[in-house]
Amino acid sequence: MGRDIALRNLFRKVFVAGGFEDPREGDDPSQKIRKTRVPVVEFGAALMIGMGHTQERMEQEEVECLIANMIYKNLMKGYISRTHNMVVLNKKGAFSGTGI
Repeated sequence: MGRDIALRNLFRKVFVAGGFEDPREGDDPSQKIRKTRVPVVEFGAALMIGMGHTQERMEQEEVECLIANMIYKNLMKGYISRTHNMVVLNKKGAFSGTGI
């Protein structure tokens, strides 16, 4: 369970680092919305840095498997879009228990 929490926190940092969406016309500029579509390669890059790998790359299927397990265990809320190579996260409460 400790490894799962560490992975969730790493993935949450990737999500937070993604920033906010640009406000659209008619939207309240004070209501900032986080970008909810995150490329799978960004999660893979974070995993490689976190594990200390600098030369070899992680397979995309391995990264998707870790993300799918996090979603299955309700540590992340969203889904993987394989056609676009993106993870689409819930706008409200994407990471349970963290307030984000």
